[in-house]
Amino acid sequence: IPDCIERLEEQTNGELPRDAWFPVPSCSPVTHFVEAFTKRPQYELSIHFACGAGTYVFEDKDSKKLVPITSFVDLKGLFEYLDEKTDELNSGTNRYLVAAKFMTKLNSFIDKKKQPTGLNLSKLLVGALLKHDYSSVGQFHVRSMFLGMMHFQDKYNQDEERLQRCDIHYLTPDLRIIPFCSFNVIPEWYRDRIQKKYGISVEEWEKKNGEKLEAKLYRGALRRGKHADGCGCSAAHIEPITGT
Repeated sequence: IPDCIERLEEQTNGELPRDAWFPVPSCSPVTHFVEAFTKRPQYELSIHFACGAGTYVFEDKDSKKLVPITSFVDLKGLFEYLDEKTDELNSGTNRYLVAAKFMTKLNSFIDKKKQPTGLNLSKLLVGALLKHDYSSVGQFHVRSMFLGMMHFQDKYNQDEERLQRCDIHYLTPDLRIIPFCSFNVIPEWYRDRIQKKYGISVEEWEKKNGEKLEAKLYRGALRRGKHADGCGCSAAHIEPITGT
């Protein structure tokens, strides 16, 4: 991952500097805050720090250049503040009071002079973190582009600590939970053996279930080149997906 990040910095002429990236589990404060605010369990990316890295970039409408979020947002300060507000919520503080404090404080973490032209990040973050509905989160991702990479293991760098922190698992028919890298890196122990033992042909599956596998294909609005209600991407242009 470090080598890839260095190459990206070189090949984008510095638009994506190496300090724009952060390890995947660093976003946990966001998860904890949303979970405490909504009182609903959230999916937490708690993998090992060496498993992946990511960042968000935005386009400056004037310069047409990519601007990483780290160049105009104090993410460390914001994450620490979210941890503080999470503790308040978990201790019983009124969530509307916490929301008011958050909206008041948020702009202090954003450098408006460096913020890309045409972007109102604080508005997007308030919607994504406080409203936290499909449309609000969608609007954030329409205006931004997520860049991420993962370092999959092989037989020569298998790391037990990383396997123990894995959050991409395979649940097998015999009810075993196997980390992604183990399942795919040692196929003779896991993937190939399991697929050979439990796999069946398409024809056999169709005969057993009395239906065509093709009938299970997703045929929703996006597949027809349309938008679902509240999808948050009404401003984006999506080419229709043709064929089956």
